[in-house]
Amino acid sequence: MSFLLKSYKNQHWLFNLNAINDQYANICDWQIIPANAPCLKPILFIRGGNSVYLAEKYQNTIYAQFPHAEIVTISGAGHNVHAEKTQEVLQLLQDWLNCSLSSG
Repeated sequence: MSFLLKSYKNQHWLFNLNAINDQYANICDWQIIPANAPCLKPILFIRGGNSVYLAEKYQNTIYAQFPHAEIVTISGAGHNVHAEKTQEVLQLLQDWLNCSLSSG
């Protein structure tokens, strides 16, 4: 809840609450993107080992939409892996970007 409250200032939400409400079903179901239009760019997914997001049961769907994806799990972190394991995430990003730039 405190995370959401960071986006609430002067009695107003800093994001478009109406758009989120109107498009909630689409936001929750990213699979609505046509299966014949995969993203062919290199993509890095970072997940926390203690997180329920990016579960293995979704990985085939992820790879179908992002065939060049790499999914990396950082152990000991939950959903907010960037806050819980900041140095590990930064090192992973730096290594991945350096590799992507040198091979692309």
